[in-house]
Amino acid sequence: MRVVLKKNRLICAVLLAVLCAGFSVLSARAYCQSAVTTAFTYQGTLKDAGAPADGSYDFSFALYDDATAGAQIGSTLNETGVAVVDGLFAVSLDFGAGAFDGDARWLEISVGPNGGSLTLLSPRREIHPAPQARFSVEADYATTSTYAMTAGDADTLDGLDSTDLQEPHVSFAAHLGADWFAGASQTVVFDVEEHDHGGNYNHLTGEFTAPTDGVYLFSLSAYNMNGAGFLQVNGTDWTLLAFGDSVGGGSRLLNLAAGDVVSIRNSNVLPGTSFNYTSFSGVQLY
Repeated sequence: MRVVLKKNRLICAVLLAVLCAGFSVLSARAYCQSAVTTAFTYQGTLKDAGAPADGSYDFSFALYDDATAGAQIGSTLNETGVAVVDGLFAVSLDFGAGAFDGDARWLEISVGPNGGSLTLLSPRREIHPAPQARFSVEADYATTSTYAMTAGDADTLDGLDSTDLQEPHVSFAAHLGADWFAGASQTVVFDVEEHDHGGNYNHLTGEFTAPTDGVYLFSLSAYNMNGAGFLQVNGTDWTLLAFGDSVGGGSRLLNLAAGDVVSIRNSNVLPGTSFNYTSFSGVQLY
């Protein structure tokens, strides 16, 4: 579009936004900063009366979300006394954080000789993926994502909140001590803890208390148990895990509520022989 200024001089501007990636568009060059900020370099060529401009010019830049109407984003930026050499110029523009969020943006530009009046250029210039790429730097958290291979944090996922997505770290394993005996139909106290992640197993009572609602897996390994070993929930027999005088045992999945207590009950006298081969363990799966 032809724009007439003072002294009937024609000014037309071709303005280019470029990334700091080691390449150029026409004769434009980009300049990188050592630290990433919200500013970006806008560079272009300016012609005055059909010839490459030389001298000092004033510019005004406004950012919009539409090519012709729309809303202005951020403040109008005024650059005065910009040196234009052989038609080339460069300015640093900063419309603030959040100005570029991935949606299309256009620049409305006015230009004129230094100290003179400015003339609005038309049409607005569309910003192509240069400062738009900053959005990826600022995206500590993804707004939306259909697929994600990895994610450090997630506020919501298909109706689940972040507490639902935390990996449980609840498990325990314990076996019998050397001098341990139990009478018939007693809770077996596996008094030697091998580990207790979460601190939910009591080696003094032989009871495990579920810290949260979830699915748990429990296992009993028995040697010379001399009777049946029952898995109990809140003092009630749930299932038989071991039976007989030799090696035995079994596992069972339980859907527990927070506060449920799980233990092993022996149906007969438990001898102290081969004590370290008789063990009880559990883990929260999810």
